[in-house]
Amino acid sequence: STISAPGAVFCLPTDSGTKSFPHCPPTDPTAATNKKRKVDKDSSSAATGFGGSSPASKYPPNPDSTRCSYYHPSKSRYCKGRPLPSTLLCGNHTPNGGIPCPACGTTVKEGKWKRHENRCNALKLRRQREAEPWYSEGLNLPKGEGEEPGAPRAAEELLGLAKAVMHIHSTLSLPLSDLSGPELSAGFLPKMRSLMVPLGTEKHVVQLSSLLANLSSRGMLHRAGKVLELGAGRGMLGLVVAGRSKSCKELELVDRASSRRLAETRIRNPDTRRERGSEADGGEGYDFDLKKVDVKRVKCDIKDVDVSKLSCGSGLVVAKHLCGMGTDIALRSLRRTKSGGFVMATCCHGVCDWDALVGRDWLVKRFEERGVKLGKGEFEVLKRWCGATTSDDYVPDKKGG
Repeated sequence: STISAPGAVFCLPTDSGTKSFPHCPPTDPTAATNKKRKVDKDSSSAATGFGGSSPASKYPPNPDSTRCSYYHPSKSRYCKGRPLPSTLLCGNHTPNGGIPCPACGTTVKEGKWKRHENRCNALKLRRQREAEPWYSEGLNLPKGEGEEPGAPRAAEELLGLAKAVMHIHSTLSLPLSDLSGPELSAGFLPKMRSLMVPLGTEKHVVQLSSLLANLSSRGMLHRAGKVLELGAGRGMLGLVVAGRSKSCKELELVDRASSRRLAETRIRNPDTRRERGSEADGGEGYDFDLKKVDVKRVKCDIKDVDVSKLSCGSGLVVAKHLCGMGTDIALRSLRRTKSGGFVMATCCHGVCDWDALVGRDWLVKRFEERGVKLGKGEFEVLKRWCGATTSDDYVPDKKGG
């Protein structure tokens, strides 16, 4: 194959003849190894079927003719596999070289699919999950209308939007108070240290103790026989709620990913103590019992879980730092069950989704009362403003951010 100049085409030999592709070489010879490229993963996955890598047709052949010409944008380098005869691509990246596994994305060649089925843990887990009675793919996803964002707003429109936001916020009763004091004074932190519960940094300790105090002040903590934590991660919120509750016997944790230092380790080994320092004697007066709690973990995305069919679906539901639309999906999932109450600490409003937003009709009505139209375009502006409140180095741009 030959390349003449930028803007030209290069040719790849195929079984059916010669196929031409646009030539898009890096502008800098070192860019292939030193510069990250931005890639649309959705479009590239559809084009290649290889887990989101960019199509090989976007890049010139590998300068090393003994290696595959498939370029990995996320790795900023070419594939290191050896090309097949009469082609510049290896077996994994040849369009007809195999079938991508729906679970792990590995390209499996014809005749070896049965072997892959027996060895792929991701595929086994996926099939096991799909066989569960609570699994229903996409059950809690919104049925959005696909409204497109509008064009950037003029300064006058942005000012009107900002004034409407300030007015609506001023009319709401949103008391903000830190209730962590009583729990911390009662010995929450020394008790957790004595049990070797990895709570995280100081801010996480304050957050957990404040959530406990909020549940207790509303009479929800000690009457919870079952506790369900959505988007659990390590499950520390569920652990402290179940251990602090006088009536909790069962804890169920739902999360799509695997984590280390899980709450299950502390619950199944409740007698673990530190043997050094005075921490071993801390928190003796703090009422906290994990021996009575039976814990179970469900590894699945919340969007695919029918909460009404979970064993703890009718109990107290808690969640902490469900990022962006995760909180909306969690709230949507509770529509199918009658829970014993729920408390959720929200997170990352700047990455919320207009189609998934719970209470969108209420929000639109409040803005209409102020004479401001709220659609997907305006909501994108609000998201950018939310992101700016937590960024010290945020620089406004022409999109109204």
